Amino acid sequence: MRRNDIDESALIEWSKDFEDLMLVRKFEKQSTYHEDDGSEKKIGVFLDVETTGKNKLTDEIVQLGMVAVEFSPESGKVFRVLGKYDKLEEPHVEFTDEASAINGLTMADVKGCKMIDSEVENFIKDAVIIWAHNASFDRCFIEKRFPFFEKKCWGCSMNDVDWGLNGFDCKALKALAYEYGYFYTAHRAVNDCYASINLLTKELPVSGGFVLTNLLANARESTKRVYAWKSHISTKDMLKGRGYRWNPNYDYGDGNKGVWAIDVKKSHSDAELEWLNDTLGVRGRMDSINAYSRYSERM
Repeated sequence: MRRNDIDESALIEWSKDFEDLMLVRKFEKQSTYHEDDGSEKKIGVFLDVETTGKNKLTDEIVQLGMVAVEFSPESGKVFRVLGKYDKLEEPHVEFTDEASAINGLTMADVKGCKMIDSEVENFIKDAVIIWAHNASFDRCFIEKRFPFFEKKCWGCSMNDVDWGLNGFDCKALKALAYEYGYFYTAHRAVNDCYASINLLTKELPVSGGFVLTNLLANARESTKRVYAWKSHISTKDMLKGRGYRWNPNYDYGDGNKGVWAIDVKKSHSDAELEWLNDTLGVRGRMDSINAYSRYSERM
């Protein structure tokens, strides 16, 4: 059967008769999501990196994808897609087997490729915020390669959206896309950006409003970063299970490096310190975090 022989509206109606059947449409890029309504508009950039591996100290970026959009900071509407950046770069280290299996890239694909710093900086110069899906991964790698990203506000479509409160039990981009009825070719940086922007335009089923509206509200909040100060290695599994992330770059100033840390709402910070002390016997410390410093390992 050819596609032209299928009445899509009839197919959709037919599928509604089956509780165990879901139709998922292949994602196609859009140039516009909402028409101009006269509201104030800002520029945001969605970013995704592909790397040689997961080690934040030794692995490197091999592909950078960015898509710039026009959005309303009040309503959370996305208007026009303004442009894209999609470049490869030859790293100084080899790909891990896992990284190549995920992103489909090899040293042969990136040989001789180079990203130009001035081009990257020019692409983001008018952006008031940088978004990423799992910003704690992308921000670490991008700031190491391009330090000028340190000056930007950041938001995360994985962790700055109340997915759990809205009934989603998985925050992976592909899983969320399926929940909203579309799929895409994953793990090529710019494809992930377009698919993520599409996600920002969807409405949340419980709290209501656009995904981007919820993301912006959470990104604006000041939070606390709680450090499990000099915790023993025997506590790492409990810390990881609670949501703490390992920062190998954290410097204690006494020759020791590396700390487990978690970002929590200000109202939850005292309880988190108590949990560290009462459960693990670990002394906690805190820093104040906002959108300029959140997800950065410079803290």
